[in-house]
Amino acid sequence: MYRSRAQPEPLSQLVVRARSGDEEAMAEILTRFRPLIRCLSRDLAAADREDLEQELYLLLLRIALVYAPSSLWRS
Repeated sequence: MYRSRAQPEPLSQLVVRARSGDEEAMAEILTRFRPLIRCLSRDLAAADREDLEQELYLLLLRIALVYAPSSLWRS
């Protein structure tokens, strides 16, 4: 039997949920960006890699919490 995969929640909706304090949404945002963050830090020594990853996770959350998607299209 064919089972359709549920579509992942759009990032814009996750951001809206995260801005309202939804910790699951925040965790999902971090999970989605984990491969990119690890790729950016892969060539560093372990201690430096952990520091950079932590800083990038914090920056990502700060950006998500102030991001306003609709403001990009207003004149």
